Amino acid sequence: MSEHSEPRGWWDGRLFIVLLAGAAVGAAAVVPYSLALTGTDVAELGVSLPVLILLSVAQTLVLGGIAILLGMRLGYPIGLGAPVVRRILRGVGWPWPNAGRRLGLWAGAGVAPAAVIVVLDPLLFAPVLQGFEASGANPSAWQGLLASFYGGIFEELLLRFGLMSTLAWILTRLSRAQVVGAWQFWTANIVAAILFGAGHLPATAAVVPLTTLVVTRALLLNGIPGVIFGWLYGRDGLLAAIVAHFSADIILHVALPLLAG
Repeated sequence: MSEHSEPRGWWDGRLFIVLLAGAAVGAAAVVPYSLALTGTDVAELGVSLPVLILLSVAQTLVLGGIAILLGMRLGYPIGLGAPVVRRILRGVGWPWPNAGRRLGLWAGAGVAPAAVIVVLDPLLFAPVLQGFEASGANPSAWQGLLASFYGGIFEELLLRFGLMSTLAWILTRLSRAQVVGAWQFWTANIVAAILFGAGHLPATAAVVPLTTLVVTRALLLNGIPGVIFGWLYGRDGLLAAIVAHFSADIILHVALPLLAG
């Protein structure tokens, strides 16, 4: 389904506000998880938890606002964007006859790679996992649930809606095409997925040293799902990528801690 289906025109104020609000919710929700992951006590930071949350939200609003504008302005003309959300906000309605089936497919596309990660991670990267255990980094399931909103909403806004759309637009314009083609799309998708994996390295470095094995793990375990999220973004739009990413995070950050505990 193309972004051009309904409505026409790249700017949509309601879409901008809704997506920015979603980014703010994700930024606020991820703070407890981040503190638990790094073993940081709020008192050590010299600020209260509400102030820390406000700072996180403020930073996210700036980055999120830029990403949303890029996604709307550059993604729309080449056929990428948030068609389902736009239609819902305009009262046009769901574009497919069976909403539950479509949502289930999106969720399954997130659960499947997450399940593979759960199985392969201890087999391929056992030393890395032992390093995490030794560091004492052990966010709880409720913290993981909150963090899933950050991953599902803000990371997809930043990496798919903003970055991937921009890369695809640049490649499309360089090739003088009107809409994104296969090679432009997949190049942008893979690059965004690699950067998605690399974006997790700073948080990882706060817990364990960045060895070659640690970097490889971050790139593979985040990059492979990132390619799937990007494929869904191009196929059905931003909402599909958000649902898939959120579903994957539920498996990794909620179900896994519950089973381990």
